[in-house]
Amino acid sequence: MSIRIKFAKRVLELRKEQGLSQANFAIKVDVDRTTISKIELARRNVSIDTMGKIANGLDVDVAFLFIDK
Repeated sequence: MSIRIKFAKRVLELRKEQGLSQANFAIKVDVDRTTISKIELARRNVSIDTMGKIANGLDVDVAFLFIDK
């Protein structure tokens, strides 16, 4: 499995666990909703800055976004 797919699955899983819609999460992390959608579908590469925003918004360390369950 590619690192992009691992990241996408983890972000989606954690966002849903926190009960956040894509729209609400996008507002929380200051990233466009369509970008969040593309990230969760593994259709977009993510910048380090965006990874940081996502990790902060999910209240986890960036490295945690790459850990398989």
